[in-house]
Amino acid sequence: MHCLPPELVTAPTAKPISLVEAKAHLRVDHGLDDGLIERAIDAAAGHLDGYGGILGRALMAQRWRQFFSFWPASRCLPLRLAPVTAIVEIRVRAADGSESVVDPANYRLLAGASRPEVLISLAASLPALEHAPDAVAVTYAAGYGETAETVPAAIRQAMLLMVGDMYRFPETVALGASGAVPMSATVDRLLAPYRRVQL
Repeated sequence: MHCLPPELVTAPTAKPISLVEAKAHLRVDHGLDDGLIERAIDAAAGHLDGYGGILGRALMAQRWRQFFSFWPASRCLPLRLAPVTAIVEIRVRAADGSESVVDPANYRLLAGASRPEVLISLAASLPALEHAPDAVAVTYAAGYGETAETVPAAIRQAMLLMVGDMYRFPETVALGASGAVPMSATVDRLLAPYRRVQL
């Protein structure tokens, strides 16, 4: 059956790096380019953060909803993003069309750094599900925290380097150059330990 992508429920309210930090990194002491720098910060965050980001991680605190079409025999529901801090709700739609919320006493979060999962208790009585890709909806809180300082320093430094590249090379191809301006190789090295394999 078709697998639905995770759905963003609540977007982060803060950014992993601030305008002040980015300007200090760039050694910019005026406000003329603030809009450009803010867009570069947003672009860097968008490239790394959430389900669409290359890391497969939530950086700042946010909420996601993930869908399942059946109960796995293992009773483990793998979550696409990390780190996961809490399960907000598991809502199911039964074969008869009724909806219910799974009692939190019947599951627990296995918040491993690489593959967070929800483990459904073997003692829990699970309803027969509606034949639909969103029969089970798991809403969860993800991200390193509410403040930028909770995000690993290597990720934040990589973002600053990305912002620097975008600020200094606003065009994808420099005038007279033979190809696109590449991002710093240091960025890849800083991010490598945090990349997750999407299953």
